[in-house]
Amino acid sequence: DAAATAAFTSAVQLFERIGAHLDAELVAGTGAAARRPLPAGLTEREAEVMHWICLGKTNQDIAKILDVTVHTVNRHVEHIFKKFGVDNRQKAVLTVQERLAA
Repeated sequence: DAAATAAFTSAVQLFERIGAHLDAELVAGTGAAARRPLPAGLTEREAEVMHWICLGKTNQDIAKILDVTVHTVNRHVEHIFKKFGVDNRQKAVLTVQERLAA
């Protein structure tokens, strides 16, 4: 649908701005595409979760969007916080904004 297409396009643009590139096999869930490290050491999935956090989505929202469990999203968020050296969503978003502005 149009909303999903717009969200995907926005995610692709964010990834390109931080120097990441989506892997079609990984996005489609096919093949054995390896996850490449992104800036700050984020995996592609963590970067995707961070994108949705930047858009104000809750972990429950993100789990539905990515078709994973809330537990999985929680783990991704924990890893993002650790890699960014922050302890909450607001600080993580500020970190992304600062890195994109640099």
